[in-house]
Amino acid sequence: MDHQQYEGGIFTEDATGGRSSAKISLSPSGFHIFVSKTQTTRLLKWDSVAFSVGGSNGQMIFIRDNNSSDVVFSNDKSFANALFTFPDDRIQRYLTELKSQYAAKQRTKKLGCYSWVFAALILCWGVYLLFAKVPDWVVHKVPPSVDISIGDLAADDLSSFGPELPEPMVNDAVQHIMQRLVSNMPDHLRPDEFAFEMQVLDSSQINAFALPGGRMVVLRGLINILEQPEELAAVMAHELSHVTQRHGLKNVVRQIGVANSMYLLVGGGDLFGMVTQIGGSLALQTYSRDAEREADSVGVEILHAAGIDPLHLESAFSRMQAAQEGDVDLSVLSIFSSHPDLNERMEDVRIKASQLSSIVYTPIDVDWATVKQKVSYSNPADLEDEWK
Repeated sequence: MDHQQYEGGIFTEDATGGRSSAKISLSPSGFHIFVSKTQTTRLLKWDSVAFSVGGSNGQMIFIRDNNSSDVVFSNDKSFANALFTFPDDRIQRYLTELKSQYAAKQRTKKLGCYSWVFAALILCWGVYLLFAKVPDWVVHKVPPSVDISIGDLAADDLSSFGPELPEPMVNDAVQHIMQRLVSNMPDHLRPDEFAFEMQVLDSSQINAFALPGGRMVVLRGLINILEQPEELAAVMAHELSHVTQRHGLKNVVRQIGVANSMYLLVGGGDLFGMVTQIGGSLALQTYSRDAEREADSVGVEILHAAGIDPLHLESAFSRMQAAQEGDVDLSVLSIFSSHPDLNERMEDVRIKASQLSSIVYTPIDVDWATVKQKVSYSNPADLEDEWK
């Protein structure tokens, strides 16, 4: 058994609020999960789980127990490295079988007669319209107050990522960046009801996300790898775009089902109650490829409107790529991820930026060197030493 424990969390009905932080360890039997809130340990066997990858940066690993509704998650790179190098052939067989099934489906399509191919195309188009377009229509009918309520529910569980960073100077700097983005945001992108708020959490994870309704969360680990405040602004603009385009609520509509959503909208039930019941999982949701591309594109617009060079989004992507060097390359599991390839996204950013009007970009007035120094410690003990 791998006695090392890795940081993570779990969605489970057994924990108060449906979610808890957790410690994860590996053994030939499977995943041993210590649930902090219940002080209990459970085993998820290798052959009874399904894997996926998500999160705002596509590096959060999800492990779903097929025998229950429990979902374990971790953004700990050391956990990813241990998982994908664990000496158990069953994992390789799992991936091999999955790829074989995918290839087999492609061969089956080619062997079908042309009439069935045509019928399949019509069916696929109908499914696309149902699941890609109808959620947009449903969301348009839902007031922004629902986004805010969902975001408030998710915010109650943010402690699993870590405590608030006790560094006023860092918090003020990030708030300054947030204010510059929001105060210059084009009117057509910002619902009047949304009140954008900022929070910095003390976690070494390289991540940031925005909850429905406008609450932005930045983790210390992300600040630590970025070299300019404009790069952080670029990541924040991307995440804010998920809010303005209401991608979180669209995900919820897909989760409760298009049919249920339409039924509720015409008076068949309590849409607000059903939507908010599953709101707590939104902090870690995976967006579709189209949603990520839209967030990149809208993020470029937000940066340009704030007088910040949108190409800093490209450099932020590059920093995140470089941070993976020497660690597990999660691109080997791209079949599970909805995130477009980073190189492709960087090219799209360059194209979008080249189409904008020419303006003089203004640097962000924060002492970034000091901000970096304040977040450069590697564990809470370092912070305690600093404050002595």
